[in-house]
Formats: sequence, structure tokens, C-alpha cells
Amino acid sequence: MPSPPLPPPSSAAPPPFAFLRPDMPEQEVALRCRLATIDPPFKIISTTSLGQHYALFMKRRIRGGYNLFLKSAESREGFPSPVTQPLQIGGPFVREEAEEVARALETRLSRKPLFSLSHQPAKISIPLSRQLVTLYTVPEAVHETSPDCYLEPGDEVYTECRLAGLTFFHSGIYAGDGLVYHFMNEADASFTSMLRSFAPIKGRIVLEPWIDYVRALYEPPDGSWPTVYRVSYAMRVRSGRAIVEWAEIIRNSKAFTHYDIRKRNCQHFSSLCSTGASFSYDMTNGVKSLGCLLLKPGSTIMGGGRISPRRSLSDFQTTEPEVTSLLTLPFTGASQAHEQPPSEVDDYRNPTTAGVSLL
Repeated sequence: MPSPPLPPPSSAAPPPFAFLRPDMPEQEVALRCRLATIDPPFKIISTTSLGQHYALFMKRRIRGGYNLFLKSAESREGFPSPVTQPLQIGGPFVREEAEEVARALETRLSRKPLFSLSHQPAKISIPLSRQLVTLYTVPEAVHETSPDCYLEPGDEVYTECRLAGLTFFHSGIYAGDGLVYHFMNEADASFTSMLRSFAPIKGRIVLEPWIDYVRALYEPPDGSWPTVYRVSYAMRVRSGRAIVEWAEIIRNSKAFTHYDIRKRNCQHFSSLCSTGASFSYDMTNGVKSLGCLLLKPGSTIMGGGRISPRRSLSDFQTTEPEVTSLLTLPFTGASQAHEQPPSEVDDYRNPTTAGVSLL
């Protein structure tokens, strides 16, 4: 007896390699093919409105239901283009809900402007943590030529500072034309004084030439250049133009008039510009937090007093970053083009409000 004919394939199934286009550059084809190696029951491979490639997929939970995951990759000339590790951004869901949330997120990621990490779409939580930040070394030739040869306006940059065997980073936002926005302790710009600022002291955001930023806090003893890094997040949510505009808006606001190494340092400023959430890469590292405490006036290193023996390294270990939002930031001066903060995302309320609620 002959076998019954096979049913026709479902019209809902996407054709093979549907995520590729004939006109797609070779490097982008390679990135999308690497993202396509995921083999879950459901996945979406697409590109955000800012040009970042990503994959959304779900995994079954042992206890039932599904979690939603994200992987991303970004091609940038002169820098590596790795695919990120799977990042859980939602769940648990029933399967139909997971697919619905993923498709809604795909639609949202295709629009301009994108959301900030402090105001994310419903049922989605893209975390911001030290483990999800990638630092790419900028070639040392950046100091001898124009930084525009290696960086783009809106790039968040870290310059390396070393003290007591620890490496810290002074961050800034590259504005283009060799200028950098960065947040400084106004009273004493020495690196040690910045680390000792455990109580709020006067600070200000400055726009300075590249060389002044790179050597603002630290000069290697051998006269060489400090190492500089470009910062990359798992999900890019603002264009370079928008990041520079936010840096100028925040500089003209009253958000960063006082410096505190733990709660309001240069990295809180630069991440706020880049992502819409305030986060410190260094202060989520327990060893560095302890190192700052040892430099605090009154510690044994600085003289006078000692650290309580009941304080351990675990006291300073932070598993989740401090994330805050621009709830009262005045929105004036930014362009009214598509890169302004989205109307559906409450990055600002009253344009006449002078204060900013941070930390």
C-alpha cells in the first residue's frame, strides 16, 4: 500500500536564509549567519534602526514556560565584530506570549528613535551590568593623528588610569573634531582626589580637546600614552548624534554639579548619555570599590585611623548596577529630528524644570 503524500509545508514557515538580502555587504552576511546558528523553537533575526544586528529567540524553562533571549552583533570598521552571549530579556511566558513579545520588540527596534534603557518596552528588561559591557582597544595612533580616524561622534571612551595596582577608567563622550565631554572633580583634578571623593564635592562637565581628556587624570610614569578603549553595550539604543546632544543637554543642566566616586562619577555621566541609564563600570567591581575605600581620608593608606576589620570585600560587591532615569531633565537644544528622545518614552517632562533626579 503506497504511503500517504506528505502535507505541504506551512505557509507561515520562513524560507531558508530569509534573513539575508542580495544587496547585503559580505561582513553583514557573515554576522547574520553567525546569529542564525541558534536553533530554538522560535527565532527572529533582524537589524535595528541604528544598524545593529540581533537575534531574538526563546528557550524552554525546566519548570515550564519560556524565557526570551537576545544575541547581538555590530560591524564597525577597525574593531572586532563578536556576537554577544545569550542575554535573557524577558520571561517566563507561555509560548504564544513569548512570540508576541518578540514580534512587538522587533517592530519597536525597527523604529526611530529607540527607547532608553531606563524606559524599556513592556515585558522587556535589557540589563545593564559590567558583564555586558565590552571594551575595544583604540589604536595608539589615535593620539598622533586625528581621533576622527578611529572614533565616531557619540562614541563612549575610557582612558586607563592606574593606582595601587588597580586599573580605573576615566570616561567621556567623543563629540567629534577632537573634542570630548567628560565629568571632573572641580576642586582638585588629581586622580587620587577623584577616588577619595566619597562625599559630594563640586564637579562639572567640560568639553575639552582630546589630549586634555586623555591626560586629565593620569600620565604613565614612562611618558607613554594611557590606553584608550571604546565602550560597547549589548544593545545600542541611541545614535551617535543623539548621544552628543544628550551630553550637551546634561552639561547645561544641574544634573552633574557635584562629584561622588560611588554615586555620580564620570562613568555615570557617560553611560547616561549613551543608554539613558546611569551606571558605573568601575563601581560595580568589588575590588575597585574596596580600593577606593582604602584611599578614603582616614584609612591606613592615607594615614590617620584604620578600616574596621568587620568590613569585607563582599560588603562592596555589587551584582546589579545603579540605574536611574532622566525624569526631570529639561529637553532643550536637541534637534527635533528622529534622534530626539521618543515621545512615548518619558525621558523628560517639563522643559522648564531645572533639576535632574539622579541617584
